[in-house]
Amino acid sequence: MKHLIIFTRPPRPGQTKTRLISAIGPVGAANLQARMTRLLLHRVRKLDAAITIRIDVDSRDTSAARKWLGRRFDCAPQIDGDIGRRMAYAFERAFSAGAQQVALIGSDIPDLTAGVISRAFDQLTRHDVILGPAADGGYYLVGMRRAAVAAGAMDIFAADMPWGTRRVFSQTLTIAGARKLSIGRIPVLRDIDRPADLAYWKKLSGRSYIRAAGSRISVIIPALNEQHRIGMAIDSLNTAVDIDIIVVDGGSADATVAIAARHGARVCHAIAGRARQMNAGARRAHGDILLFLHADTRLPSDWDDQVRCALADRAVIAGAFSLGIDAPARKYRLIEMAANMRSRWLQLPYGDQAIFLWRQDFLKNGGYARLPIMEDFELMRRLGRQGRVVTLASRSMASPRRWRKLGALRTTLVNQKVVVGYLLGVSPETLARWYRFQERLS
Repeated sequence: MKHLIIFTRPPRPGQTKTRLISAIGPVGAANLQARMTRLLLHRVRKLDAAITIRIDVDSRDTSAARKWLGRRFDCAPQIDGDIGRRMAYAFERAFSAGAQQVALIGSDIPDLTAGVISRAFDQLTRHDVILGPAADGGYYLVGMRRAAVAAGAMDIFAADMPWGTRRVFSQTLTIAGARKLSIGRIPVLRDIDRPADLAYWKKLSGRSYIRAAGSRISVIIPALNEQHRIGMAIDSLNTAVDIDIIVVDGGSADATVAIAARHGARVCHAIAGRARQMNAGARRAHGDILLFLHADTRLPSDWDDQVRCALADRAVIAGAFSLGIDAPARKYRLIEMAANMRSRWLQLPYGDQAIFLWRQDFLKNGGYARLPIMEDFELMRRLGRQGRVVTLASRSMASPRRWRKLGALRTTLVNQKVVVGYLLGVSPETLARWYRFQERLS
């Protein structure tokens, strides 16, 4: 059994990356901590499924940590004491849980990839202790196998170790050598811990992959009388890492607002209408990436990874998931097939596919036009002239309620008539009146 432990801290201004505060301020240091942790968690998901991952947080408030880190990883508090005592306890806890090989890493090494971590575990099949030396004289990874504990491997966490100095790595080697432990090494990497390191981070963060993987995602849910769905919609997102959920209420007469707040979303208000509501949410978003989600649509469990990977491609300006309809009948499969062909070939996904894009591109393009209908179609047409609009293979699952209300065939025909009318220049107001008339006939 292999066990990976990640040491990190909640990104609280003034309490994290304190050595960087003199250069970028307490908020800047906290934001950098958050971005590097997101980047690392994005990468470790690519590890072999046989490796158990646990995040040890330097905080007693694990509920707040889980809100930040998502529910996909086990999360536990670190104990009090110096870094050596905390690492020793983390290893003991992992071995007590049955692990045979344990590795521990920090969260501030932007070059640390899943491949490097996998190499460390491979070396633990041949060595008692594995070390990943950091450029500043410390180490970014330490690992050992269970059999080495009896030989004194835990002594490398000695209380008299000069933690935080350039002598940590060399002194660790000395202790391990004195215990006659075999030592393996992986490449030297650079952590981001001091003002002098910021130039290196700036160089790396210009890469599109680093930028996307380290970005927070704001999920914006326009809602109107969705009390039966809004709680499940919010809860379904909580496996993701560092997201910001905003429910924009359009004047609900039911318990939508109270339920959304109870489930942890930020709630704001706007005049009813998806375009107005989504624009209002975007203005209040904290994330670099925006994702617009209908209250009756569910995303795949790794949706945040997929969004970040898609936007890491500089050619991609926006994207969406393939359409899935949460109903078993064959007619829905035909609707899905037609919708996904349109979405891929014409680069025109609709809102029930969970459209996502960089916040700066959304704002630069003026957001959603204030249209009573076709606002998503219109935005995708504008964006498609500037870059590629990608449709992911994974599906967002939409409720079949709209198709059931009007009938599957009728709904499809109405949708196509609205699109054709829009392309022929019929005003959106006229199209909206006609669409509502069709709904009343059902």
